Parts: sequence; structure tokens; C-alpha cells
Amino acid sequence: MIEKPYQTVRICKKGERGIKIYKSVDIRETILKSRYRLILALVLSLIGFAYLWARYGYEQVWQLWNIPTMTPHFADLRTITGLSVTLAQGYDPMVQNPGDPWQRPYNYPPIWKILPQIGVKPEHTTLLGLLVIGAFLVGLCLPFANLTWHETAFLMAGVLSPAVLLGVERANTDLLLFFMLALAVWLSDKSFLWTAAVIQTAIFLKLYPLFCLPLLVRAPKKPFLLSAAFILGVTLLYVWVNFGEISRISEATPHSYNLSYGVSVLPQRLERSPYAHYAAAARVLTSITAAVLILLGVWFSRKIELTSSYLPAHYLDAFRAGSAIYIGTFFLGSNFDYRLVFLLLTIPQLIQWMQERQVLTRRLAQITLAALYLSLWHRMILRGLEWLLPKGFPGSFSRALAFFPDEIANWLLFAGLIFLFFSSLPAWWSIGAKTTPQDVITERLSG
Repeated sequence: MIEKPYQTVRICKKGERGIKIYKSVDIRETILKSRYRLILALVLSLIGFAYLWARYGYEQVWQLWNIPTMTPHFADLRTITGLSVTLAQGYDPMVQNPGDPWQRPYNYPPIWKILPQIGVKPEHTTLLGLLVIGAFLVGLCLPFANLTWHETAFLMAGVLSPAVLLGVERANTDLLLFFMLALAVWLSDKSFLWTAAVIQTAIFLKLYPLFCLPLLVRAPKKPFLLSAAFILGVTLLYVWVNFGEISRISEATPHSYNLSYGVSVLPQRLERSPYAHYAAAARVLTSITAAVLILLGVWFSRKIELTSSYLPAHYLDAFRAGSAIYIGTFFLGSNFDYRLVFLLLTIPQLIQWMQERQVLTRRLAQITLAALYLSLWHRMILRGLEWLLPKGFPGSFSRALAFFPDEIANWLLFAGLIFLFFSSLPAWWSIGAKTTPQDVITERLSG
């Protein structure tokens, strides 16, 4: 049975002699206080950015984070807002796109073409960009109603990272998708149907939220399987009806090893280096490695149980959503770093696991969190190398030196999230898995 919100819950921990119920807490006593901590941190950050922009200017502030700016501002959103110009001139935006200031091919799913029909134009870019960023900030607050001060600090260290701020500078639509999936996390203990509906809507906007289906495992097995089958069916029908256009969108979507993560990043890097003849072998090797890690994660999940019901129930839901997005998009190829924004959903639960008594869980969470921050802050690592290296040192070499720590961090993060993600799924997801005493108590408490 799905847990009900705002109730008095008992926190269960596994000790040497089985399960011990050692504390009762009324969630309502902490929700507002904890949200105020995060809201205060976000407000102070906005004030800080406003001061920096007023004093040093827009581009100079972003350069502090080593973020390459594009002018005019909110560059990624202009591909959408400029669509009306291209269509009015009779062009195919996937072939010739004069509505985009950089002539980039249009590469969004068909549903976005509704916007020109309701009057969205390039002059609306700034307003829509601010709304997208505002939705992202609201999404940060929705699922995390029980953050402590140190959890807030860890989360803000991710929010203020170059990878996340890159998406803010571009007003990338992934920020809107973050809001929608955060909303789905918040709804997960309130309405199963609304949670599924939000996920399905997000899939229509961009297909990769399909990886977020594990968010629904909070429900019992049968409702989950039925809803997952329905969402998959609707998505397959959507893809089938729009297959030609979606195929063209995939071809028009840029892929790069720079400012990116994923299984294809290393091969793409090799293709543009003197070692291009190794690129094909690297592509096969990285794909096999990723598949093996997933299989090991499934096996590892039988050895460790992480389905415990913590006081902040949404922490685990958010972790499942954020880690599933990272694992799925990593495995498919290469993704620009602004998609790392979904890792923010994993941070509070990782902090919880870092305090576990079980050494393996604690160490795995520590390594994963360290790799997460290295990946989010990679642009600053590059900046640090540029400062340390002597003047006149070729920029291509400094970028290559920064590439390998980032790539190692991305793979460590991929592996760590795989092991923790599969171990966090309920016992029924795997054939032959055993139900732990913790599962029994949690089910009785939620019922």
C-alpha cells in the first residue's frame, strides 16, 4: 500500500538482533522548517548572483564558473522560441532554421510545435527562460521537505556547480523536465495516478524520462507493472506515429565529448585525436563495460538491502528517479553536462547512506558522492589546471589533462549509482529475492 503523507511514522533500523523501532516522529513538525532552510539558501544565492551581475556584468560572472556563454542569452530556449519565424518563412526547421540565431537544426519532439501555434515568438524568450528557471527552483524544494542544514549545504554545492549553472545560463528545457520529475517525486506518496501522468507528460516532452519509471515502485507490484506497461505502450505508440520525425531529430541532435558524459564520450574523444584508429575498439569496450556493470549491479542487489524506510521518505524516491535518469542516459551515448542536473535528486539519500552502520553501504555512498561532485565541478578542475600550467601551454593539452579525471569520475558515478539503485528497489522486483524483516515492518506501518 502506498504511504500516506503527513503522518506520524516510526523509524526502523536494522541492528544485530533484527529490527529495532527506536523513534517516532511527526513529519508535520519538520516540513516547513526544513523547506525554509533550502528556500533561504536559494534566496541568498539569487541575491548573490544579482550583486555579481550588477557589479561585474553577465558574461564575466559566468566566466567565474568557467561556463562558456552564448549571446543572446538563454541560447537553448531560442531554438524553440524561434520556431515560429522559421515556419512563417516556409522552411523545414530540421534542415534550415533561420529562427535560431546560430542556425542550429531544430531537434525537439513534435509536441513542442504547439508553442508557435499559441503565439510563442523570439521576443518571449526572456520571460519563458525566467519561468523555466523559476520552475527548476520550485522543483528543488518540492521533494526535499526534511533537509537538515548540512544536507542543504551539500545540495547547494550541487546547485551552484558549473554543470547545473550551464543549464541555467542556456535556459535549457532539462530544467523544466527536472521540475516535472521532482513534482512526480512529491506526488509519489499522494497519488499514484497523478505521478504516472506527470511521468508520461515528461516523456512526451523528451523521451528520456522513460527511464524514470522506477519511481513508481513505491506502489505494490501489480499496479506498478500495469502502469509501466501502459506508459510503455503509450510511448511506443507516440514514437511509432512520429517515427520519421523522431529519427530526424535524433540525427540533428549534436553529440560531443566536450561538456558531456556517457558511454560514447571516450570513443568520440579518440575520433578527434591522433589515436582515431582506436575509437571503434573503444566504443565496443565501453559498451561491454557498461552492460557488465549493470549485470553486476543486479547481482549485487541480492547481497545488500537498501529499501529501509527513512524519515524523509522522498529521499529514496528522488534517488531512484535521479539515478535512473543518469544510468539510462549514460548507457545510451553522450549527453551534455546540463543533464547532470538530475543528480541533485540523489544527493540527500546518498548523505543518508553515508551515515549507515554497514561499512559497504557507507563506503559506496562516499565514493559515489565524491564522483558526483567531481563530475558536476569538472569545469572548475579545468580552470584550476589552466591556472597551474605555465603560460603558453597549449589549451588542447590542458583540456586533455582535465578530460581523464572527469571521465573516471563519470564512470565511478555510473558504477556506484548502479549498485545503489538496484539495491534500493523493493524485494519483489527480482525473481527469487527474499523479503527482509524490514520490508514487513515498513508494509505494516504504511498500511
